[in-house]
Amino acid sequence: MAEETKKAVSADAGKTDEKAVKKGADKKADVKKSKKGKLPLGTRIKNFFKDYKSEMKKVTWASRKDVMKNSAVVLVVTVVTGVVVGLLDLGLSEIVRLLGSIN
Repeated sequence: MAEETKKAVSADAGKTDEKAVKKGADKKADVKKSKKGKLPLGTRIKNFFKDYKSEMKKVTWASRKDVMKNSAVVLVVTVVTGVVVGLLDLGLSEIVRLLGSIN
């Protein structure tokens, strides 16, 4: 890959440091690619779940108290919104009924 072709230049004499190049090379580059340049399906699935597990370890989960508090807020807002929409529906339907009764 591109990382393999690049050579790390050491600061002292301008020599290339092959260990630094090897160390930075991606493990995925060692796997043979198909004709289209993609990794095999099994390798991609394996890498997906490995990355998934790694990302899930980084997640900061909310405490039970925070979840309960936020759930209560959502419930209250949902009920209030339902009442407001219901009252608007009732009021507008009465207006339409009154307008319909005018002949």
